[in-house]
Amino acid sequence: MDSLFLRRTPLFLVCAVAACLLLAQNTIAAEDLGYGGEDDIENPLEGDAEAIEHGKERYSARCGFCHGSRGIGAKGPCLSCNKFKKGGGRNLDIYSVIAGGLTINGRPTQMGGFSRTLSDDDIWSIIAYLRNEYKDRVARGEFEEGYNPVVEEAQR
Repeated sequence: MDSLFLRRTPLFLVCAVAACLLLAQNTIAAEDLGYGGEDDIENPLEGDAEAIEHGKERYSARCGFCHGSRGIGAKGPCLSCNKFKKGGGRNLDIYSVIAGGLTINGRPTQMGGFSRTLSDDDIWSIIAYLRNEYKDRVARGEFEEGYNPVVEEAQR
């Protein structure tokens, strides 16, 4: 074998391992959020205080009955826990489920679509509200061991 090849092989391996670690770190960060990244779309209203308030109002009117106040879950699953088992947690996934409904194995579920009764801005506002609610819940320590959201909600 060529001596130059033998000297460059360890350097190549170090660079390859470093690149893999950087990619894995970025993947983990995106997975922690559950959204964002190159394969998602940006919510144009995320972080907008007025939109979040509007989203809270629309959520209460259209979603709270099934998904509970503040999105903590009821008849339907928790939407402010940042865990979306069926539809996916990217902005695109959540938007699609709200607009078009949720099907599993090609069969409709109880989650029907709202594209005829909610505008695009309404849907993005609801998503912004849910993202904000998740961040608030994390800040309050609601996901720490021993926390019971049902007890906390009853005390409000």
